[in-house]
Amino acid sequence: MKGTEFMETDLLAVSACIITRNEAEKLRRCLACLSKLVADIVVIDTGSQDETAAVVAGVEVARYFYYEWPDDFSLARNYALKQAKYDQILVIDSDEWFASAKLEQVRTQIADFFAKADLRTTVGSFVRLNQTESGWQASQYLVTRLFSKKYFRYQGKLHERPMPLAGEKKRKEVKLELELLHDGYLKPEVFEQKAKRNLLLLLKEQGLPAEAAKNPYVLYQVAQTYRQTGRKQMALVYFRWWLLAETNVGQSYFQAGLATYLELLLECEQVEFASQLLTAFGDLQLDADNSYLAGVIYSQVHDFDKAVAHYRQALALGNAKQADRSGQLGQLMLANALELSGKPNEAVVHYFAARLNGLSDLKRLKERQLVADYYLALDLGQSHLKLGLFDEEGNLVASRIEAVQLKNYQQVEATVMTIIANYQFLISGVGIALFGRVNTQKGTIGLVTPLGYEQPLVERLEAKFNLPVVVINDAKAALLAEQTMGSLKAVSDGALVTLGTSIGGGVILANRIHEGRHQLAGEFSYLVQNKRFLSEAASAVKLMTALRDLLGAAKEMTDHQVFLAALENPLAKELIQTYSYNLATVLVNLQVSFDLERIAIGGGLGQEEKLITLLNQSFLEIMGSLPNNPLYRPELVAAKLGNQAGLYGAYQLLKERMKR
Repeated sequence: MKGTEFMETDLLAVSACIITRNEAEKLRRCLACLSKLVADIVVIDTGSQDETAAVVAGVEVARYFYYEWPDDFSLARNYALKQAKYDQILVIDSDEWFASAKLEQVRTQIADFFAKADLRTTVGSFVRLNQTESGWQASQYLVTRLFSKKYFRYQGKLHERPMPLAGEKKRKEVKLELELLHDGYLKPEVFEQKAKRNLLLLLKEQGLPAEAAKNPYVLYQVAQTYRQTGRKQMALVYFRWWLLAETNVGQSYFQAGLATYLELLLECEQVEFASQLLTAFGDLQLDADNSYLAGVIYSQVHDFDKAVAHYRQALALGNAKQADRSGQLGQLMLANALELSGKPNEAVVHYFAARLNGLSDLKRLKERQLVADYYLALDLGQSHLKLGLFDEEGNLVASRIEAVQLKNYQQVEATVMTIIANYQFLISGVGIALFGRVNTQKGTIGLVTPLGYEQPLVERLEAKFNLPVVVINDAKAALLAEQTMGSLKAVSDGALVTLGTSIGGGVILANRIHEGRHQLAGEFSYLVQNKRFLSEAASAVKLMTALRDLLGAAKEMTDHQVFLAALENPLAKELIQTYSYNLATVLVNLQVSFDLERIAIGGGLGQEEKLITLLNQSFLEIMGSLPNNPLYRPELVAAKLGNQAGLYGAYQLLKERMKR
């Protein structure tokens, strides 16, 4: 053997089977390739009016057979198998061929397949490269082309497949590293002709009359079938026919079909046409996936204002079937559209929300000096971490929340180190609100738990990052924020009770935050009630977990939605009422101890108006049971800053430190 030229004795004992019609020139190219590869070529002509017979006659190893087209691909394929000299079969179409430079590789792999595979159950498949106007593109699906006719026959009028003759056998597929070249889709008129033929075959297979080819719903279903099987070009043809035939755009399936068509147009880089369809049919219905899709289309045609509006809608709806579209990916795409529309500061908000996915874009904005420095605030609880970016004026411009599990000092330090390292290029200082014992003056943290004792967190962070850093107890941070700009502003004696994994908070006495001798004042979780710590009886996290379990709530339901649903369920409502009574007991004890004028309830659950109402009712009930009731009734209100109070407090402490 020399190079890729084969002697006659090198030809494979394989029969290549072809069915063709009026493709003499393409058949000539196909036979030229196969005649150097296999010892037998079977050509089934289903009604050609060109020189097909003469082309076959000119190839020594090729044999010509005429077969009246039966409107059934499997019948034609199986007729070809009957004419084959060998059991080992290679199926190929007249508009397909193997590159001459790769024939030796093709021969070796085909020979290896037939020598090593269990031919009773196994077929061989290739990658097919389709020639298009924009170049060669691989099909999304493999083409099955090698098998033994002793064990396989074709099934299916259209999209025919070789299946085992023994029905109980399960077909196995082996992928060969071969590329089959194909140019049958290059001419649009030929492609549409094949599409019409295939549609009629599908209708015949389903027992439907040919008139159904004009039915828009049938066209839509055929388009979807081709889309799902990766046959993009065929799907595009049928989607176009569907829209041309459809007269009732109010049907329930129309929006879903239009969205699928638009997505396919994007994949095939037909963006201008996609935007024209959006304009023609109006915006897609309120659906996060559709809104995201419209955003992508408008972005690619540089209509960034419309793109921004649609990305915002996708994020607001938050119900995308592809969850990332109303999550981090949606945030990233919105940020990109804002940046391209000349709004870099707004883009920062959403690049930050995209988490690590937005880091490189934030760095680019900073390197190009399109944004100023920010201040990073962190609020670390044992199960959740909040991050916030503040600008020079004290505005919280971006924030997000992440789930964590922080059980010891090493985990706390590692988490904080990683976050600061990610955003060091963007920030001028860091404020940290942290659960447990914190000495703000010394910058140390410690707790009577495995977290550790008197660890110099601030010192370590400042040494590593050369940035000003402050740390404060998370409840005290929230209290500081509520005192200066929230529900406790202008209150000389008040308290904040934050509801989370545990109960934290703090007390303001004579306009000053009371920290206590050892900075532990406000650890309300360690109050004892009926021989139990209140962290067991009044944990908001435990309550919400119990409510979700009782209601069987879906993961995508927010805590607010779960809480409202629980109020409509007798058993769940009883849990809430018990919780509110236990929490009201804490508030009564605070009132007895400090004689306060206002108590603010913080944390996510503290924003539930109906919980505040229940707390007031429980508080009055307990007060009413006291003999001679010596207590002044304080205002019980929701904390104004809610879940973000800890971030605001950490930022305010940082700014105070930087002013010194």
